[in-house]
Amino acid sequence: MNNRLPKPGEFYRHFRNNLYQVIAIAKHTETKEMMVVYQALYKDFKVFARPLDSFMSEVDHKKYPDCVQKYRFQRVDLAEGVENNEGPYDCGKKDDTLAATVETNAADGEDELTATAVKPELMEFLDARTYAEKIDILAKMKKELTEDMIQTIAVSLDYPIAEGSITEQYESVLYYLETHARYEGNRLR
Repeated sequence: MNNRLPKPGEFYRHFRNNLYQVIAIAKHTETKEMMVVYQALYKDFKVFARPLDSFMSEVDHKKYPDCVQKYRFQRVDLAEGVENNEGPYDCGKKDDTLAATVETNAADGEDELTATAVKPELMEFLDARTYAEKIDILAKMKKELTEDMIQTIAVSLDYPIAEGSITEQYESVLYYLETHARYEGNRLR
């Protein structure tokens, strides 16, 4: 199991096809149990904590016989692209339209959402190191931006975006980025 220990910043796909990013590995203050703190990369981007052993456990194939994925959470490299719900992550829940569908996962105590495709442009934005790079990428994405993409961008910037049209939200995020880019090179180090 040690060669599979999650690290902050890594991306994992739950066996039900949802994407998450590991935030931290933590120690429970009372039980001393190791915990994984991770954030959903869909819907309202909830943050969860789960015991490390549970996070790293294998899928119960008796309960989920159609599931091909071996582990409950499997690391994915988003640089290679995540384009569909098929392949080693398929647990018998096909959705040819890739539309998001909500279902309650009572066994895990979480709301689960079937993941939609992650746009490469969005991943490029999230991976950009400077505000200037983010501005350029955002400009290229302008015509294909969706509300979900804007929300993901806002969450990644820790920027509380106001309600409004996609154009208004785009302009708000752009202004935020331009303001930060102006001072990015002038910070004291």
